[in-house]
Amino acid sequence: MITLSFSYSPDGTTRGQTEPLAALIAISTIALAIGVYGGFFTDVMDTRTDRDVSEPTLQNVWHTIGEDSVYTEGELAATTLPDSAIPTQYNVYVNVTVLEDSGWEQEEEALYGSSDDASSVTVSDLVGVADFASRSIPYQTDDGRVRSARLNVVVWRK
Repeated sequence: MITLSFSYSPDGTTRGQTEPLAALIAISTIALAIGVYGGFFTDVMDTRTDRDVSEPTLQNVWHTIGEDSVYTEGELAATTLPDSAIPTQYNVYVNVTVLEDSGWEQEEEALYGSSDDASSVTVSDLVGVADFASRSIPYQTDDGRVRSARLNVVVWRK
C-alpha cells in the first residue's frame, strides 16, 4: 500500500511526499519500459549492412602480389595469398586485365577460399551478391615492358 502524506513547510505551504520504495518502483518501471522500447525499435529499424570487404581485400592482395609496386607477369599464379589477406567466410576471385592494343584482355585469374576452379566463376552471376573493387597497377611483362593493367577483386560470402 502506497501512503501519501503531506507536510507543512515553515512558509505555510503544503508539499506532497511518497514513500521511497514506491518512488524506486516507479523509476525502475519507467527505465525498463524505455529499455524494452529501445530494444524493439533497434530491431525493427535495423539499418546495419554487411561491411564492405572488397576494398581491404584488394589492398591486401596488392600488397602480397605487387612486389616493389610493380606486378610481374605470372605473379598471381606463383603466389599463395596468406589467410590474413582473405576475409573469413568469404570467397575471393582475383583477376588481372592488361590494356592491349585491341583493348582490355584478362591475363591471369585466381580463386581463393573455394575448392572450385577460377574459370568456373562467372562474374556476371555475382552482381548483387558480391562486392567488387578494382585499381590500376603497372604490369611488367616477361620481356621487361611495363603496361597499364587493372587488378580486380570480387568478394562474396561462402
